Order: sequence, then C-alpha cells, then structure tokens
Amino acid sequence: MVTLFEEWLRFSREQRRIEKELDTCLRAEVCDGGLTYQEFLILSYLATCPDKIANQQAMESYVGLTQSALSRAINKMRAKSCGVIEKIDNPEDKRSHFIRLTAKGSVIQAKALTVVNRVLDENFKTHLEEK
Repeated sequence: MVTLFEEWLRFSREQRRIEKELDTCLRAEVCDGGLTYQEFLILSYLATCPDKIANQQAMESYVGLTQSALSRAINKMRAKSCGVIEKIDNPEDKRSHFIRLTAKGSVIQAKALTVVNRVLDENFKTHLEEK
C-alpha cells in the first residue's frame, strides 16, 4: 500500500519534471533571449494586475521567490534588453519601485501562455491515460 508520504514524493517529482519541461520549452520557443519559467511567472503575475503594474513584494508569493531572488530575476530580465518589463520609481517612496509589463511583454506573455498550456495539456493527458 502506498503511503501519503510516498504519494507526496511522487507528486513533487512529477511537478519538478513538468516545471523543467516548461522551462526548456519556454527557453526554446519564446523570446529571442529565451524566457525562463520563473520569468513567465513574473510576466503572468503582471498581466493579471490592474494597469499591469505591481511592486516586487506583491509578486514574491505568486512567483515563489525570495525578495533577493526576485530582484535578481527582474534585473536579469531588464538586462536582456528584450523590453518586456520596466522599472518605475514609486513617487511615494523613493526607496521602492514598481514593475510594469510593457506592450511587448503582454505579447510575449500571451505567446508563452500557449506554450505552457500545450505542455500542461500533453502532460495531463498522459497522466490521465495512465490512471
């Protein structure tokens, strides 16, 4: 008999495998510099925000990164010069910034979402057929 813990481990391995596949496909199929799965999560979060703008603290739990890791990811995205996000000073607090999804970022996020949906569809169809 399979224990809950064993089932949890199996589920966790499968989740990591799918995230790796998502990352591989996004890097190969989206954006000239390659889009990572974490970058896709950042773009997707911003796409759901009013005016496509948010502060980094609001993104942390959605993306699943620490504050410093998220800052590095955002800086890396900006350094790629693909123009998908922009950093805006917070007029109320000069120490903080907002991150905004650009029009180009919206297009790339939509393209990436089709890749993500395809990969998930393929994986879940396979999973359901095995059951």
